Amino acid sequence: MDNQARVIEEFLNNLHKTLKIVSLYPESHPSFRKCVEDFKSELEHALSSINPIKIGIAFDSLYVADMVFSKKIVYEELAQMMHMRRLKTLEFRKDFTLEELIFFFSKISLRPREIFRLGGVAKIFGQGVLPHISVEQLDYSQLLHAEGAAYNDMWLYLLKEATEEDNVQKASVVADNFAKIIKYFPVKDILQDNETKQNLQGFLNYIKGKKVDRFSFCSKKLAEHIIRNIYICQDVSPDAIGVFFDNLSENDIAEILSDELLYDDNFDQLSFNLFLKIISPDKHRAVSGFLDKALNRKGISDSQKIKTKIGRLFSNSEDSSTSQVYRKTLLKFLDDISYVETISLDRSLMLTNYRRILASLLLEEKDHRRITVILNHIENGLKDIAEDDFEYLKLLIHILQKKRAEDTSLADLFNRLDSQIVNFIEESIWKEEASLDIQPLLETLQSSTLGLEVYLYRIFKESKINPYVIKMFLRFFPDRLGLFYEHLKEKHSDVEFLERTIASLKKVDSPIILDVLKQIFLFSNKFIKLEIVKAMQELPMLDKDFLFEILKGEEIALKKEALIALARYDSSRHEALKELLFMPGIIPWDRRNKVLFENIIAVEEADIREAKDYLIDIKQRLFFWNRKLKNTINAILQKWIS
Repeated sequence: MDNQARVIEEFLNNLHKTLKIVSLYPESHPSFRKCVEDFKSELEHALSSINPIKIGIAFDSLYVADMVFSKKIVYEELAQMMHMRRLKTLEFRKDFTLEELIFFFSKISLRPREIFRLGGVAKIFGQGVLPHISVEQLDYSQLLHAEGAAYNDMWLYLLKEATEEDNVQKASVVADNFAKIIKYFPVKDILQDNETKQNLQGFLNYIKGKKVDRFSFCSKKLAEHIIRNIYICQDVSPDAIGVFFDNLSENDIAEILSDELLYDDNFDQLSFNLFLKIISPDKHRAVSGFLDKALNRKGISDSQKIKTKIGRLFSNSEDSSTSQVYRKTLLKFLDDISYVETISLDRSLMLTNYRRILASLLLEEKDHRRITVILNHIENGLKDIAEDDFEYLKLLIHILQKKRAEDTSLADLFNRLDSQIVNFIEESIWKEEASLDIQPLLETLQSSTLGLEVYLYRIFKESKINPYVIKMFLRFFPDRLGLFYEHLKEKHSDVEFLERTIASLKKVDSPIILDVLKQIFLFSNKFIKLEIVKAMQELPMLDKDFLFEILKGEEIALKKEALIALARYDSSRHEALKELLFMPGIIPWDRRNKVLFENIIAVEEADIREAKDYLIDIKQRLFFWNRKLKNTINAILQKWIS
């Protein structure tokens, strides 16, 4: 990596870290200003090598100085944070001021919905607002490539923007992508959040009034989304839900109902009864007629499953004239179905059965020669088993243990199969999402078939890390932790890797985990240190000495998280409060006053209400000129009382 790339990489890491930290605090908080001041120094250093620094932003990557930065969580998170706020480019230039940075971070760290309410980034950072920081707003069409629930504020803004601008072309593009957009909106927001509901209804009314031909499509997709999450709607009146179905034709409603009956396993009696209530009563008979046609046109793949499902819909259903309309239609549909089930003996199923037959033969066989033949077939087939067929491996392990117990002379015959099984299990832990079913099998492993070098290479060169990998490393190589720490330190600048390592460590039940976290803490930046202390809150063990050292430090955010960790136990909670808040005698006006103020803020943010007596005592011993501290204590006590 050349020097320019290294400078940019370090700058992007600092920008990512700063955005995450400032989002935790209001602009008036001392930690907000301190974080921005730190970034100012880092930005000045970067601009001394590259001026200006202009970042092009895609939804999962960044483009700086003709280089693409992607495929790391840091870059992807930073790109998404800015992309969902509609930033297309961001540029920093020399001679910027601290005030410019404070304004920039105070606005860009707002939730996307709050930014959009202020008119979007183009208005907030308009011409001349920040002389040395420029932003370019992303065109609406480019936003439609983004996916994920995190973008629903942005999509809500797009719906509103298309309507308010009276832009039929923009509305048509949004309508074409409506099926992708709507699935990320929480149904609870659609039904109960006035802003969400008004924007959706406003958009639908707009495209209906402008005769955009996607009105029926969008209305149908919205209704489908509500029906498929109808279990959330139990506390909402049917009328409030029904407004989203009023614009649908009887044929559209029948299409939705047929899809739910045939394809949605979660569509049950509760869903059906609510469906009956939210559809206008004068539409049911027509809907039933279209439903018959839709079901016969679509056909089914599992007749017995559908038969059972429809039977359950009416088993305790409200016996109304409405439900009877659908009962007749659906029973007629069932009468037309052939219930003859066909069994598909595909190759995969036959191989699975063949392997289990071999396992049964091995269990029963006594003759060594025939056992050898069976073992050869099992060993040859082991490489073809499904990656997650752990039940078969459990079966083999059980059989081998039983056979050894019956005849100790068989031990040598099983060595090769033993090695294959262990290797299969050990290789399984390296997958990005290792199955939970592997846990019992890991307990059977006593030694590694891969070796230390493979573990170190995969962890630190290929960045493969998860709780199982850590657990096995600690089991197989407990005396090589020093080497593990050395490699960790070399990765100190890889924030994304350290985040994943910490997330994995806190899921491993071992007293050594605390030592590993403390080692990472020694060489990490503020953001990673914060993640480490947060992880310690989830561990069953507690390192009081380490956490108390943090309480004696100057970082409010770290103090707060250390206090939360200590507050899990009565004894350490009271000790921690005493460390932070106990100050005998008259409280003077000096540096200790500032430290006390910061400690009180940490206690408030950690919401440790047992501190009330300490705060009352402090307030009573303050001189009158400590008005700011006294007012702060009064506000906290009032908040806790209310």
